[in-house]
Amino acid sequence: MAGNIQHPTLGEKTYTQIKNLILAGKIRPGERLLYSRLVVSLGVSQTPIKEAFTRLENEGYVVTITRKGTFAREFSPSEIREAFEIREMLEALAARRACAQLNGDALRRMKKINARFTNAARRHDVRACTREDYAFHETIIEMSGNEKLKELMNKTNFHLLSIAQSSPRFLEISAEYSAMHERIIRAIEDRNEKTAERMIREHIRYGLKEVLPSSAG
Repeated sequence: MAGNIQHPTLGEKTYTQIKNLILAGKIRPGERLLYSRLVVSLGVSQTPIKEAFTRLENEGYVVTITRKGTFAREFSPSEIREAFEIREMLEALAARRACAQLNGDALRRMKKINARFTNAARRHDVRACTREDYAFHETIIEMSGNEKLKELMNKTNFHLLSIAQSSPRFLEISAEYSAMHERIIRAIEDRNEKTAERMIREHIRYGLKEVLPSSAG
């Protein structure tokens, strides 16, 4: 049986490391990804970095411009609005399915994630908030048990749009954001599909309202 264990390839590890840098805000939207810098920081050759760039571009994390280089993806206001509209529909479905097939372990993980989110906000650590916010929504998608839904979210850039990374007012409204997380958790825990769907829709619309003003202009 031990022979069936598959270990991540170097390309897979490099892809994950670069993706995490983007999600944590350490690589900002519009920032150029330099091979020389990544070779040193990740301790790999250019080959796995090239492989990672190809995969990241296919998933919408980066864009490559001929003779200019590879850059972390930036979003226009219209792209942001469209992405949030789709996120709302997909996560509303995920929330309903999460209620229907309650996963106790995942629910406990959501509570811990939100606790870390709250603590990060108190420390004014916006990057950590971004990471935990991403993990929160990713867990809801995972709890849906819908593989096609997870595949769709993984192949799009909708999950890149985080209020924690995009709103200049984030620290001012972080308590309300955390409270919304709590209400979503409680609705799922109670298996209340209608409330869970309503809460996640309100949460994503609130995020859109906060993100768009900082992106318009």
